[in-house]
Amino acid sequence: MDARRTRAPEPAELAPLPSRGRARRGALPDGAILHRLDPADAALAKRIVNLGEAGVFGCEGGGVDEAGPWFVLSPPTPTLDERLDGGALTSGEALALFRRLAGALAACEAASLFPGRLRPRDIGGAGASAFLLAAPLLSAWLGETTARAQEGASLSRWDAPELADGEGASSATNRYALGLIVYSALAGRHPFAGLGLRHARSASLRDAPPLPDDV
Repeated sequence: MDARRTRAPEPAELAPLPSRGRARRGALPDGAILHRLDPADAALAKRIVNLGEAGVFGCEGGGVDEAGPWFVLSPPTPTLDERLDGGALTSGEALALFRRLAGALAACEAASLFPGRLRPRDIGGAGASAFLLAAPLLSAWLGETTARAQEGASLSRWDAPELADGEGASSATNRYALGLIVYSALAGRHPFAGLGLRHARSASLRDAPPLPDDV
């Protein structure tokens, strides 16, 4: 992610985009997206910026100027899911990723917010600049009403065993998913790769498989 933005881009810098709920949007040449809100949403913009500093939403900065509240989201990047298609990360990058995501999850939990189920497809950026996309949370805050497929409607191999037992997703289940994600980043494969969901659930109740010797 670039250095924090301290001023809103000028209108001449922007290519118009469709609104997202209450947010009016424009694209910068580098792909970052300016979001403009009405004055009544100044507190919301500040909240988004504060969470952005903790690694949520990919927010590069924001504030309030004569045109009202604003914030900028990072350009689209390959998700962690896409990056792991190329194999394991270096141990240094995996550690930076863990610290960043753990901090982002902690910030959400401290604010009594749930960013959605944690899966590699929901993580943008890389290393110490990684961030939770938290798309369901941001959509809800902006009042986005476009019909979307229900997020997390089905179980995946990244979900904690209790979800298969009918319990709801929570901060605790996301912490479990973070462990699976970091393991996969280090080893280049899911700890229960090759197992169906039922067998993976059974295996997840035991210790995780050891990491490859070359990690």
